[in-house]
Amino acid sequence: MVLFGFVVFHIGAATYSNYPKREHQNQAGGCTQNCAPKQPPLGSWWDWTTHDPVAFYTSVLSIFTGLLFVSTVGLWFSTRRGIRVQTDDTRILQRAYLSVSPGGIEPFRSGDGRLSCDLYFENSGNLPAQFVSWFINQSFSTDPNLADFPINESGFVGNNLIPPHGKIRKGGPAVNSAELDAFRGRQQGKPDSCWLYVWGRVKYLDGFNKPRFTDFCYRYYLTGTTWTIRPKHGRQHEYGNRTDEG
Repeated sequence: MVLFGFVVFHIGAATYSNYPKREHQNQAGGCTQNCAPKQPPLGSWWDWTTHDPVAFYTSVLSIFTGLLFVSTVGLWFSTRRGIRVQTDDTRILQRAYLSVSPGGIEPFRSGDGRLSCDLYFENSGNLPAQFVSWFINQSFSTDPNLADFPINESGFVGNNLIPPHGKIRKGGPAVNSAELDAFRGRQQGKPDSCWLYVWGRVKYLDGFNKPRFTDFCYRYYLTGTTWTIRPKHGRQHEYGNRTDEG
């Protein structure tokens, strides 16, 4: 279509350039080749198109083709933008999303005095979360507003896959029950000063080969508890929770 428009335009231009010469040659008394036109160029164009039907239709076709070209380019840009928006929306709706929830604290079945601090990684998206790896750490603290939770990039383990709406259970470093009892004993009579923090990061690919991560931090209040703490008592902390999107 663009090539056709250029051809039509050049035919019209050639016709236009010949018309004034024929008019000058037919005038009574003749005219030199360099004589000035008797009317403005726009008037010559008007006479040319109204006296020569072929030139008129050629001019109309040239204008129409130009407008069609501009419209086609605009439609192409609009379609391209629409495809890009649709692709982004599809990724948002279909990608994998990993969330982390507390799994509680309980003694190892071996009965050797170790306590597990477990977490659940759950994929709430519609595509598998691939190459799932994690870093988990824990610490006792007397500060209910602890805000420093460093991530050790060399401490990641795992290479798992979590299917859509699937869940896996993982644990961090074990807590020694004797250490927990000693810490809890030192904090007797000091309300709101006996906490166990469990934090870390889980990394994965979101189904579109894009790396993602989720940072998490939960705390357990240890005063008056036994070695077993149910998951519902793991509270999400005010700090240390974020994703790669903010």
